[in-house]
Amino acid sequence: MRESRAGAPTWLDANLVSELNGHLWHATNEKAFEQIVQDGFVRVPAQAKYANGFCRGIGAVSLFDLGCLDPPPYNSHWSQWISDDPQVASYWLEVDRELARASILDPKKLLDRWKVEQRSDAIRIMAGIESAHIGPLPLSNVRRVVRINHPKWTVISLP
Repeated sequence: MRESRAGAPTWLDANLVSELNGHLWHATNEKAFEQIVQDGFVRVPAQAKYANGFCRGIGAVSLFDLGCLDPPPYNSHWSQWISDDPQVASYWLEVDRELARASILDPKKLLDRWKVEQRSDAIRIMAGIESAHIGPLPLSNVRRVVRINHPKWTVISLP
C-alpha cells in the first residue's frame, strides 16, 4: 500500500501524493522548466506566482519540504502548484537534500528568519512546509522530475 499524506487534498491521486511525500521539491510551470533546463539552474524568478513571497525577497528559490507535516489551516497549500487543468503541466523537481544541504534553509530556519526580517504582514511564507535554497539551485542537485498533467503524472528524465 502506498504511503498517504495527511492534509493532502482528496482530488489528488494517492499514488502521486505518495510519490511526492517525504521529499524536497521545487514546483514550476512548463515555460520556467524549459528555462531551467536551458540555464542549468533554478533561479530566483524575476516574476513569481507571488510577487511578495519571502523566499524571492531574500534571493532564494522556494521549495516544498514534504518531509514535514502540513500545517493547518491549509489555506496556502502546496497542492496549489499542481494545475487541475490536464492541458497545463506542472513540473516538480526533487532536490537532493545532501547535495544542496549547505544552501538550504529548512522550514524552521526559514520561518525564524521571516520573523526577524519581515517588513510587512503582506510578505508571504508557507510556514512549516516552505524551505529555501539561497541563490540559484544547480540542476545537478535535482534527482528527478515529476511532470503532472492532472490527473496523470509521470517521472521524466532531465535532457
